[in-house]
Amino acid sequence: MKIDYVLSTYPSTPEVFIYREIKELLDNGHTVRVLCLRPKLLQKNQSLNYITGEVEVIYPSSNPFSYLVSTIFLLLHGKSVFLTLEFFRSLPSLLSKKSLFKILFSGFCIDNLSYRTKYSRQPFNHLHSHHLFLSTYACYQFAKLHSATYSLTLHTLSCLYSESLLKNILSKAVFLRTISSEIEPHFNLLLQDKSKFHHITNGIDPAEFVFNPIVNIESRLNLIAVGALYDKKGFDTLIFACSKLRDYGINFSCGIFGEGPERKKLEHLILSLSLNDQVEIRGFRKAESIIKKIADSDMLIMPSRLPSRSTRDGLPTVIIEAMASGTPVIASNFAGIPDIVKHRITGLLVQPEDHREIANAIVELLYNNDLRATIIENARSLVNNEYYLKKNVYKLVSLFEHSRTPHSN
Repeated sequence: MKIDYVLSTYPSTPEVFIYREIKELLDNGHTVRVLCLRPKLLQKNQSLNYITGEVEVIYPSSNPFSYLVSTIFLLLHGKSVFLTLEFFRSLPSLLSKKSLFKILFSGFCIDNLSYRTKYSRQPFNHLHSHHLFLSTYACYQFAKLHSATYSLTLHTLSCLYSESLLKNILSKAVFLRTISSEIEPHFNLLLQDKSKFHHITNGIDPAEFVFNPIVNIESRLNLIAVGALYDKKGFDTLIFACSKLRDYGINFSCGIFGEGPERKKLEHLILSLSLNDQVEIRGFRKAESIIKKIADSDMLIMPSRLPSRSTRDGLPTVIIEAMASGTPVIASNFAGIPDIVKHRITGLLVQPEDHREIANAIVELLYNNDLRATIIENARSLVNNEYYLKKNVYKLVSLFEHSRTPHSN
């Protein structure tokens, strides 16, 4: 079976869950092609993804003249994305979240990819995209212009589109995969067709993780937080919680691993609270390095919240990774997190933006070894049963099999 994944960038540092999914498809004999919206010349961290060499990737041309040629050609044949009324109707909504340059550039990239695949005798098979951002719009346009089928994986309630365009995108997908329980009720209010929704979580291969439970913490408490440095992650709340830990006399260190626009603000906050010796922003690390650091940590803190300057969180994959590693999780009662973090069963839930509650939860887990042991074992069992990559990709493949374009192999 052949599947075309439409992605904004490839490889992309934060999207390890997509690469795991693609690798599992490859390992089971399926063919995956990636249609990337960003030219290869603009890609960063091209050596980070361990499956890069195994996947055919079609990038937009790095030659600016090629964009003009492909768009003119498609305009003459009535196939350009710029000819669609939806493109112009969606502009006000898109402009509220993206610059005009990015929107127009994405349109030219869609045309360029459409031209390169249509006229290279490599027709689209079944198209699949993650999230409801520009890659999803590209997926929708490719399918519409080339009479192909497509499906979507929905991770969060955030999207870029007006209600009318969103309804079209969702209704014309052959299926909608959701990764947390909050998503289907939200989007079904617009779609009103429950048959399109299929709940299949993200997953991990337990064999990739070393189960390293630390039940008795006798030395310095080692905290870790992982994620892109956006306001949705709530890392400033964690930093305030660390200030409370210091006030309680706890001997601890906290490493925050990630990059993003909030880095300078977070570093300034650490300085202003005189937490330089306890808290450090440690930047991005490769997936295998992060997995080891999580396993060696005493607790993972995930203080997600409703954002004001970024998209909304869904169900952070790092929570699954921590549970597979035997590292207890303290996380916000927000978005899809309660699906996996069951309070006092598989982790501890705290209210978003409540740094005192985070600090108190950390102290409780530090001194209650029985609770730690219970959480570690229950979390491991939950991940192995419900977040097992092979089983979940098998369910996804079954949906792909029933969704392919008629001319597909």
